[in-house]
Amino acid sequence: MIAGHRYGNEGSVTVVASGGFAAKGFHFRVPTAGLAMHAEILHEVCFTEANALSHDLSLLLGAIKCADRSIPRHHGKCWARKVSVTVPVYELQTWRRLDVVEPLVDCLDYLTGDDWRFEFVKRKGRPGMVVQLPLLISPDKNRIFIPFSHGLDSFAQATILASGTGAPDIVPVHMKSGRSEPTMKSIRHATKAAVVPVPVVARGWEPKHAELTFRTRPFLYDSLAAYASVLAGGGGQVLIPENGQGSLGGSLVRLGAEAPHRSCHPGFTNRLAKFMSRLTSRPVAFAHPALMLTKGQVLLRLVAVRPESGDWLKQHFSCSYDARHANHASKRVHCGVCGNCLLRRMSVFACGIRDPT
Repeated sequence: MIAGHRYGNEGSVTVVASGGFAAKGFHFRVPTAGLAMHAEILHEVCFTEANALSHDLSLLLGAIKCADRSIPRHHGKCWARKVSVTVPVYELQTWRRLDVVEPLVDCLDYLTGDDWRFEFVKRKGRPGMVVQLPLLISPDKNRIFIPFSHGLDSFAQATILASGTGAPDIVPVHMKSGRSEPTMKSIRHATKAAVVPVPVVARGWEPKHAELTFRTRPFLYDSLAAYASVLAGGGGQVLIPENGQGSLGGSLVRLGAEAPHRSCHPGFTNRLAKFMSRLTSRPVAFAHPALMLTKGQVLLRLVAVRPESGDWLKQHFSCSYDARHANHASKRVHCGVCGNCLLRRMSVFACGIRDPT
């Protein structure tokens, strides 16, 4: 840390194996049960059993999400926060290695513009086992894992890849909230789509008025997809679906005193690949196939394989706001004026199709 560095706010999250929730200012004590991120379904997809490391990683991701959403930024003072996280882990020796901790901190600092600190302590007991259930894909096929947000970019890349001759198995990894923990059998019965998102249920605690910037969101999505590629044998590739405007634009055009927006930037994915490779001792590779394309060019390629554009435009929203802020006749609509809406409108216009939304 640079001497004299200023922070807009400081806070911490300490995860405890037992006991209740407690808060003092922006310092929180949260039980492990309050940070549930159920990644067991990734093991079902990859024909593996859950192990201690996967339990540790799931808890770490939940703690990072909790800290990012619970400690507000004071934009009038300074963007950067000092964020301290203490996590109990089963594989203590692994998590305390400098070649694991340093890439983790470097990745989060680069992504969020904050100063992250981690302390790992020994977690008592043994992790639970997961019963194998019928799966979606065959383990002998090449797989590509995609962080899947149900937006146009992730849908477009998954659909384009799946339409090719001899296409690999596309495994979109989606993070969702909810009470039930789906299995691949239940997901397959619920949809007939060619590309079926794999939902990782995240029910982590966060305050009523959570910090809106949520810069760690891509770290959570991409880490889950990257870990799934590791479980697949280390040969699976992780594909970042965003176009060049989404990947590079936010880092080039800044707003006020905020840190550069690097959610899909190659600088971030390179750092995340280094962390995941050091943690798992398996190679992790990210690909950016649309890095040098505009959103309009991506949609043109999608129209070539799915010409019924009106159908998929209705199914995939782009607006930054949910139904609480942009609705008509009690239904969610695009606000039409946020950055995502403007980019969508111009992209649809550029490829000559009509957007019914």
